[in-house]
Amino acid sequence: MRTADLAYSQGIDLAREIQIKHERNHFNGTRGRAK
Repeated sequence: MRTADLAYSQGIDLAREIQIKHERNHFNGTRGRAK
């Protein structure tokens, strides 16, 4: 059970990291097109 919780929390951290990178890339992309 503990290993399952650990994998679940790691999955959330990974998804959050990917989301942050995606939002940052999107922000840079839109800002680049605006200029």
